[in-house]
Amino acid sequence: SEAYELKKIIRDDIKDASSKKFINSGTIDPYQTLWGVKKTKYIKGNYQNPRVDNSGIKKISERRFKQSSIQKIIIANMTSNLEAFLDLEANYIAGKSTSLCTGEEKKLLFITGILNSELISFFYKAVNHSAKMSGGALSITPKTISKIPVPTIVSKTSFS
Repeated sequence: SEAYELKKIIRDDIKDASSKKFINSGTIDPYQTLWGVKKTKYIKGNYQNPRVDNSGIKKISERRFKQSSIQKIIIANMTSNLEAFLDLEANYIAGKSTSLCTGEEKKLLFITGILNSELISFFYKAVNHSAKMSGGALSITPKTISKIPVPTIVSKTSFS
């Protein structure tokens, strides 16, 4: 139900500093977002520059507002390879089909590199082969992402 509540408050082209840019799996590529470059499709809507007002996010979920207001990695779901974008400026709120990773900046930089590597995509596909959807898309969840072997230097990062 939260996804539908969020849909109600998405606006195109709000240029207000008190809003977050909205992205979803379709607008995440390795290391970058396609926000404003590629249309964002979300629950039968199309947006060129979707934003969500901070006060609206808080009304829906204080937890989601806090997540959108900190540095994080946003990981796409339903893709053929792992794709992760690092939001160091805390400018983005992600749609419900994504996963988030939070932690210290150095660790987030390191983990973004790991998640976007071909080796880890290969590993993820091999270990989670049964989680593939028709067409080969991977179901990517916090539970499966957290099982990726990461050196202990960055193991105290939380996924949600």
